[in-house]
Amino acid sequence: MIVPVRLAGPLAQAVGMPRVSVVLERGATVRDLRERLAAEQPALEESLSSALVVIHGSSASPRDPVPPDEEVALLLPVAGGATQRRTDGH
Repeated sequence: MIVPVRLAGPLAQAVGMPRVSVVLERGATVRDLRERLAAEQPALEESLSSALVVIHGSSASPRDPVPPDEEVALLLPVAGGATQRRTDGH
């Protein structure tokens, strides 16, 4: 099966495109997808271990199957994001 993979931010920059396709056997898992991506897109290999795999809008674990005819998204977690409350009266 051909699995379309959407790459977000730095992942897309690393390979020079926002989407790639990966050929997997039916019944392949997210772990299989990561291994194939690392082999086919060496620029992603370093980031794949920290990338979040999203299928059907939810994060997927390495043992989850990759469904046929479904786009998979790879996102990198963003650190920070906390806001501070102003204490100077403004």
